[in-house]
Amino acid sequence: MSGQYASFGTQMRAGAEQAVADINAAGGINGETLVLEVGDDSCKAEQAVAIANQMVGKGVVFVAGHFCANPSIAASAVYADAGIVQISPATTDP
Repeated sequence: MSGQYASFGTQMRAGAEQAVADINAAGGINGETLVLEVGDDSCKAEQAVAIANQMVGKGVVFVAGHFCANPSIAASAVYADAGIVQISPATTDP
């Protein structure tokens, strides 16, 4: 959302907002509407972990992110421990 890859963050947010709107317009998932939560890790691992913990606290069940590899890897442990599915649209580091 900010930092050197902010333009990609803008694109990710716009895509997520549209996907949530489309899904909700079609009745949601199992009759429940989706709510989009957005976090900004600025491509920093320590910030990504903080955001991951916030998302766990909010009861998030799915994460589409993080964009940068190191933050994505750092946050993945938090998501895994909480049973949250995480995908990354850009991380290529195995």
